[in-house]
Amino acid sequence: MMIRNSQSSHFITLRQILFSTMMIACFWTLLLQSLCAEEKEEELPSVANLILQLGHADFEQREIATKKILDRGIETLEPLRGAINNPNPEIRFRSRRLVKVIEKQDMNVRMKKFSESKDLSATFGLPGSKKFLDLVGYTSETRKLYVAMLQAEPGLLIDYERNSKNLATNYQQRIQYCQRCLSRGSIPTGLGSCATFLMLAQSKTVGDNPVVASGLYSVCVNRNSGMSVAVASGPHSKALKKLFGEWFKTGPSGYQVLRLANQFQIKEGVIVARKDISNPGMNTTPYPGLAYYIISKFGDDSDISMLEQKLTSTKVVYKSTDSRTKKTIQTHESDLALLTLVLLKKQKYSDYGFSSSSVSSSSSGFNVRYAGLTDQAEREKRLKKWQEYSKSLPKDKAGQTEEPEKKGE
Repeated sequence: MMIRNSQSSHFITLRQILFSTMMIACFWTLLLQSLCAEEKEEELPSVANLILQLGHADFEQREIATKKILDRGIETLEPLRGAINNPNPEIRFRSRRLVKVIEKQDMNVRMKKFSESKDLSATFGLPGSKKFLDLVGYTSETRKLYVAMLQAEPGLLIDYERNSKNLATNYQQRIQYCQRCLSRGSIPTGLGSCATFLMLAQSKTVGDNPVVASGLYSVCVNRNSGMSVAVASGPHSKALKKLFGEWFKTGPSGYQVLRLANQFQIKEGVIVARKDISNPGMNTTPYPGLAYYIISKFGDDSDISMLEQKLTSTKVVYKSTDSRTKKTIQTHESDLALLTLVLLKKQKYSDYGFSSSSVSSSSSGFNVRYAGLTDQAEREKRLKKWQEYSKSLPKDKAGQTEEPEKKGE
């Protein structure tokens, strides 16, 4: 009986020892975890504290805070943006600089994912990427073009994505800078920049500005043979022509726009040509035959009414005296309108007294010298011929030539 009690007492003692050991182990584990947590908190101060440390009186402390913020990366971005208006000038300066660095690091990471992704619809939140791909299509080639755009003009694309009020100013400054570089004989503007300029030209923020039209023509085409080749042929030709076409749909003004439409045979150029012809105050192009030529190429029956109204115009667009015959040749706006009508309806231009030289394609459109006449009676004769032909065209109830939906719009 005593032995049993002794054994029972022995078992109780063992249990107590084991329990005590476990309790001690738990205590030390919790203590160590608490110490590690405190140490971790010391190693990872809050972003707010780090931002305050940017304004520390000690230079080394400011540098330590800067490095820690960079190590934390994207999580510090929003607090840093808020610190840009901090009363402390050192905090403002360093926050501004850190925002740029961290944004660039983050963008590089996302751009790498974008480039390597097999999912052609994935955009990874890159600025302007979805709008661009929606416009030109989701293909491997358009993604490559977007990467070139982002590498060349990240600032403009960020402004575009955020609908920044500074977009128009920054856009014009970039184009003017590229123009100055070209005038000094520097390297032509790259494909990425040109594509970005074209895409952003459609923005209402940038708007219809003569600086935009002349700048795009100068930077993208006039002094940039590489871009001209890229638009005419190559893997990005379709996307670039689409960008030109979408820009033309916004109705920009300027003869440079017409020259671009003619050079690359972009059908949406007819929208600009119609605007130029129908608005007398805007028809000041040094190439009066250009808008009419574009309509003859890309217009349709909906343009007949507008063109027929121009048949009564006596505005002289070209005048010269033949040194041999001493006769004065005059080309009226009505001559260009008639030539356009004849070509639209696929009539023989020679039947109306026009020579092949007048309809020859060139960068300036119709050759206005050869579209004119020395005799007003001849002009009236060919106008009468058109009027007779026009009577055979189908009319609507109001007596106007029936107008289908306009091409290019």
